[in-house]
Amino acid sequence: MRTIGTALALLTAAAVVSGVAAAGNGPAATRSPDPLIIRVQDGGFRWGDAAIGAAAGFGASLVVVGGLAVKRDPMNARAQSYEKGEKS
Repeated sequence: MRTIGTALALLTAAAVVSGVAAAGNGPAATRSPDPLIIRVQDGGFRWGDAAIGAAAGFGASLVVVGGLAVKRDPMNARAQSYEKGEKS
C-alpha cells in the first residue's frame, strides 16, 4: 500500500511540476500573429468627385433661392404698392 501511495505522490508531483513548467514557457513559446498591413494606392485629388460636389452645392443653392422666391407673396407686394399710390 505504501508503494502505491508513493507512486501516486510522485505522479502528482510530476504533474504539478510539468504544469508549472508549461505555464512558465507558455507566453514565450507561443508566437503572436504577424500584423495585418493594408496598402492603399491613391492617385491624389479626384477632380471628378470635386465636380460632383460642386454641382450638388450649386443645385442646393438654386433650390434655396427658388424656395425664397416662391415664398414671397406677390399679393402682399401689390397691396403695398397700391397703398403707396403706385399702379401695378
